[in-house]
This record gives sequence, structure tokens and C-alpha cells, in this order.
Amino acid sequence: MLIANDKCGYVPQSVPKRNHISGTYTATATGPHTLEFYNYRNASEEKLWNHIDDISLVPQNPDFFIEDANIPISGGSAQLTLDAGPAHAGQNYLVLASFASHPGLMLDGILIPLNTGFLFNYSLSQRNSAMFQNTEGVLDSQGQATAVFDTQGAVDPKYLGVPIVFSYVLLDGQTQRPVKYASFPGLVNIIP
Repeated sequence: MLIANDKCGYVPQSVPKRNHISGTYTATATGPHTLEFYNYRNASEEKLWNHIDDISLVPQNPDFFIEDANIPISGGSAQLTLDAGPAHAGQNYLVLASFASHPGLMLDGILIPLNTGFLFNYSLSQRNSAMFQNTEGVLDSQGQATAVFDTQGAVDPKYLGVPIVFSYVLLDGQTQRPVKYASFPGLVNIIP
């Protein structure tokens, strides 16, 4: 069954009714990407294509990678790897979180793939805390940094199956503004 079509390629639905489906898509201008469809609802009895909540076009060589992206509801942590490249060495960064990436936030002419709301504001106010470790800092000589998201214990069951979206921004070194760059989003999933 074909669920996405474009003159550049298509994405087959290989396993019906699962929560995360993806396939390879090649964008003509920017190279290989993965087109990801997310269904945040329980799709056990409903048709998945009627309930696609988010679609992301993610580069196959991302500048932002999340290790251990599935955190059990009992609690845990995920390592966030920022890789902006040597051209961005020494620049200030800030990692933020949200419960959704669309439509995103336009700031200083840059589209940040996060929505404002409780989690966004909390990740901003609690940067470099026990929960959001090393989420503000300076990229190393290779334009890289590592941050950690730690749930600090069990997660409220209402967040089961609700992905947490992370993205980082690069800031002007002198003024902390304007935002100069925003990474592609990365997801952390809360699982049983």
C-alpha cells in the first residue's frame, strides 16, 4: 500500500497498524532522508492512515542523535549528541524540548522544530539541571557536544506513548542572540 507519493520516491506501509512507520525517501536537492510518520494514538483497532499525527523528513546523516531514545515509564535517561561540525566549533548551543515539532517556532528568522508550551518553557528554565544535563554550553573544536535527558525517576503514566521532541539551537556568541541555526528534531519515547 502506498501512503506517500512524490516524483522523487515513495514510502510503502510495510506493517499496518504499528505506531511508527518509516521508509527511505530521497529529496532531489538535499540528498537521502528518511520520511517518518508518527501515530501517537493507540492504533490497535483503527486505520493508521486516518491518524497520522506527525511527519518528519530526517536526514540520514543527522546533526543530532539520541542514544537510548526509548525510556521506560519506570524512568531512565537518554544521551543527546550534537554534531554541528567543525565550522561551528566554539559556538554557544541550547538544547530544548517540546511535545510536538509542528508547526514549530520561528525565532530570529530560523524555524525551530519545537512548539512552545509547558515542556518547552520547563526545558529552558531548567537547562543544565539534573533533568536536562549539559543542555546549554559551547561546542567543542569539532563542533560537537553531549547532553543528557534524565527523567529523575518514574514518569507520569499520562505520558506513556507521548514522544518528547528535542532540538538544539546555535546562538550568537556575543549576545546569546540571534538564533543562528536549529537542528533537526530528535525523539525520546516513553514506553511501558
